[in-house]
Amino acid sequence: MEKLSVSVRSTIGGSITAVMRKRMTAQGMATTGHPSVNRTDTKGRIPMKNVNGFTLLEAITSTMVLIILASLAIPYFGNLLRIQQLESSTQAMQTSLSLARQEAIKQGKSFTLAPTGMTWADGWTLFQDANRNGAPDSGELVFRSFPPLPNGVILVGNENVSEYIQYTPDGRTTLLNGGFQAGTLTLCRQGTTISYELILSKSGRVRRNKQQHTCP
Repeated sequence: MEKLSVSVRSTIGGSITAVMRKRMTAQGMATTGHPSVNRTDTKGRIPMKNVNGFTLLEAITSTMVLIILASLAIPYFGNLLRIQQLESSTQAMQTSLSLARQEAIKQGKSFTLAPTGMTWADGWTLFQDANRNGAPDSGELVFRSFPPLPNGVILVGNENVSEYIQYTPDGRTTLLNGGFQAGTLTLCRQGTTISYELILSKSGRVRRNKQQHTCP
């Protein structure tokens, strides 16, 4: 009986010790002062810790902050896109003028740039102007055609360069009456306060000038 009593006390004491250890492990810092150590259950799985999620108030606040940030960012990126369209359009026209001059000198023939539609913004054509009349005629070589500019981009020329720009074999720009052709092409994008001027000298070279100007 004494041996049995000792065995029972030993079994009960071991069970109590095991229970206490489990409680201390679950309580972690609250009971031991040290982080709890993850232990596996009888099936070898690690119990998951409780994770606190966002409250409804926190979720609403975060959503409102995102909406405010988006409302501030959208106009900025819209203006950035418009400026990019203006700069790329300006570069396209400037490159076209340089190409026309280059081909006129290289081939020893007159090359002309002329609007495809009513204005330069509708696109333009570079062609070999055999009869030097400033317009593409049947049988004349069309060297390259350029597409219309993005919506909202305005490109206009003053009187001397509103309808054509003609390069002679010496690289100069010439009017139909034989006088030198100098003028200014102005580009702007609606919704911006920037404009570019492509200033054509009598030598046929182009200079770019940036201005602060509200586009009509």
